[in-house]
Amino acid sequence: SRMGLMTGRIQNRYGMRMLINDSLDPAVGYHHLPVGEPTLARILRDVGYRTVHIGKWHMSFPHRPGEPGMSDYGFDHHLLMSGAANYFGGTWTRDGVRITTEGRWSAEVYVDEAIRFIEADPNRPFFINLWSFCPHQEIMCSPEHAAQYADRSKNEQTYYGAVTQMDEQYGRLLRYLDERGLADRTIVIFSSDNGPEPPVHPWSGLARGSTGGLRGGKHSLYDGGIREPGIVRWPGVTRPGTVSAEICWTPDVLATLAE
Repeated sequence: SRMGLMTGRIQNRYGMRMLINDSLDPAVGYHHLPVGEPTLARILRDVGYRTVHIGKWHMSFPHRPGEPGMSDYGFDHHLLMSGAANYFGGTWTRDGVRITTEGRWSAEVYVDEAIRFIEADPNRPFFINLWSFCPHQEIMCSPEHAAQYADRSKNEQTYYGAVTQMDEQYGRLLRYLDERGLADRTIVIFSSDNGPEPPVHPWSGLARGSTGGLRGGKHSLYDGGIREPGIVRWPGVTRPGTVSAEICWTPDVLATLAE
């Protein structure tokens, strides 16, 4: 899903049939997105945009010697985190340098970094690729956010609290755009890359996501796995409160934004 969005091409055209992580069998013959593929970040950088990637990556191993770096894919800056959770604290890599974020949840770190990036040069156009871990496994949230759902089960308190915590931080970023007068000239796209983790899987843990009644979920090609929420705020193009019946998918994003 991520590679389809970033390249505008069907992933199978360049041989990506499985996710890329540390457990990938070398025998499959690939371990990063081919640098020769177009990327949304590179296209935008070439026409003057500042570009940053924040959060989950899952498309290469930029920390390994000899592997393509984030700049090869079109990013001026990056803040990467390994693992899969809304961690409290944790270790990150900012532009190749290891940093720690003790005392902050990753949801906060994402938005802090996005605001920091804009503030560095607010007069130039920017592209922020912010890929959140939350609510991916392992699901965590602050006690304060879990307490908002005290009438639910323990698992639901954690899951709903994590989603609420993420939602609050994205709201903080949107308010920042409003306050800086950037909202009217900034396109915001919010989506997911797959359906919720089915509770039948032993690793689903605290997963409590809903497909809204659609069949299947993550790991499935039924609608519950591939028909995801997509919210677009595009000043002058999309109208608030409306729902489009058009079918689109992640490879459409590059072509649309490039045009």
